[in-house]
Amino acid sequence: MATMLKIPVYDVDLFSDESILNPYEHYAKMRELGPVVYVPALDCYAVPRYDECCTALRNSDTFISGRGIAFNAPMNEITHSIITSDGKEHAFLRKLESAPLGRKALDSLRERIFETAEKLIDDLVAQEAEWRDGVKDIAYFLPLTIVMELGGLPPVGRAEMLRWAAASFDLLGPMNARGQAALPVIQGLLNYVMNDIDRIAVTPGSWADRAFRLADDGVIAHEQVGHLLADFIAPSLDTTIAGTANLLMLLGQNRDQWERLKQDRSKIANAIEESLRVETPVRCFGRFVAEETELGGVPLPAESRIAVFFASANRDARKFDDPDRFNIDRANAPDHLGFGTGAHQCIGANLARLEMTAILTALLDRVDDLDVGEPVYALNNLLRTLQSLPIRLHAGTG
Repeated sequence: MATMLKIPVYDVDLFSDESILNPYEHYAKMRELGPVVYVPALDCYAVPRYDECCTALRNSDTFISGRGIAFNAPMNEITHSIITSDGKEHAFLRKLESAPLGRKALDSLRERIFETAEKLIDDLVAQEAEWRDGVKDIAYFLPLTIVMELGGLPPVGRAEMLRWAAASFDLLGPMNARGQAALPVIQGLLNYVMNDIDRIAVTPGSWADRAFRLADDGVIAHEQVGHLLADFIAPSLDTTIAGTANLLMLLGQNRDQWERLKQDRSKIANAIEESLRVETPVRCFGRFVAEETELGGVPLPAESRIAVFFASANRDARKFDDPDRFNIDRANAPDHLGFGTGAHQCIGANLARLEMTAILTALLDRVDDLDVGEPVYALNNLLRTLQSLPIRLHAGTG
């Protein structure tokens, strides 16, 4: 029998303002301590290394989501969503919700997404001398255009989506001040999706319309419509916005990588994967330990909780050489856990990649160089996201 390792302790609040703004030193210290560390502030076991994160995420029968993935009790009582379900229920929901995001559906959207990105960058390049905000003027644009259109919610729902999405990620953390402030916001989201959507007002053929039709056809119960709509609202905007803003920041801060990309467009996809590795939009998710087990030689008791730190795993030198460096030539960049892995891998990952590809392609076609100023990070419990990023685009001459 393998020798069980003693569990080291990391007695730091990983959700304090300081830890959110400067997380990487904490992740490195946890990785040095061991494959699993106990975090008293969360009363759970953090998993900071790559291999153990993969093991936990791919073993969804032991490390389950159906008892909640948050780090507070109120949110863990809200189940039956795609991210808080297991087994047959999860497989059923995943099949339903991934259908509008499949290859055929995205192929039909590709031209529209690229044309929208090209129009945006054309307009910004025409104002070359001006500093812009890379978050609000660029990263917001495609999600707030394409995803809103696909969702088909009435105007009142569209107006609230960004606030609801950010609050959802705050509430997946501990019940600190941010979590407490998010509670009434999420209550507003739940009231909206359960009670306030006027079916007549949703766009025909949209994701919202499809949810109602599934209920009409008896595929789901009518009371499940709200859960499907909440699954769409919460994650569909912020992660793509964060990923796009982080990509702009990294290219602006690493001019050699921008020049490399200008010389070789075949690196576009890898540049996007590398940016998702270096600045992972979602820091971590929780899992419930269904039965006594071990992870990386560390014993874990039944009914405990773990925190799977994607952002730490993605900078693990055991997996990625020189892990803190942004390198678009990195061969194993696509191995990152920015979209998770296993049964709960993000179903919107390919839409996010398509939107980021459209923005980056439009920039490369129209911009010789870009300047970025000092980024300002948003304070969110689970999202690594920018509040603002000064950016100036210098038009190409060709």
